[in-house]
Amino acid sequence: PENVLFGADGLARVADLGVASDSEGASLTKTGALVGTPRYMAPEQARGEQVTPAADLYAVGLMLYEMISGKHPCPARGLAETLTWHVSGDLPRLEGPLGTVIGSAMAKAPGERPASALSFRDELKRALSKRSGRVPSRSGGVAGPSSSDIPRLSRGQLVAALAVGAFAALAL
Repeated sequence: PENVLFGADGLARVADLGVASDSEGASLTKTGALVGTPRYMAPEQARGEQVTPAADLYAVGLMLYEMISGKHPCPARGLAETLTWHVSGDLPRLEGPLGTVIGSAMAKAPGERPASALSFRDELKRALSKRSGRVPSRSGGVAGPSSSDIPRLSRGQLVAALAVGAFAALAL
């Protein structure tokens, strides 16, 4: 999405989180207003329900799907159709271990998504190590996978995917 920016250091940063709250959890946005970026909105958010960190994992799952496949998983056009898709539309799937992990983050029900950003990050690392046949390094990344280790995933997309996953882990 347009609000994920890459710095000169190559790290991804989210410029606008879309939902504001103070340190006590009180909303700083208008009650009853639709807040967020519709293309990356979790089903519970689209229904106007309380948003938890699971909604962030849903958005990260959508972003990773888009980075790897080259297209957003939602075929809908327009606001109403997009929100309906998030709530009840069919989810496309990517193949392999990485696709399974990303699909888990895009689950319609918050309780079916990874338990935390840290566990999602760890699942991503395991999936990447299965695809590359390499084990995670001590620094926390996957030790040296090349772009040929993961079909349709360029080195830049891999870096972006790991950066977004790392951001999610730090943000929650």
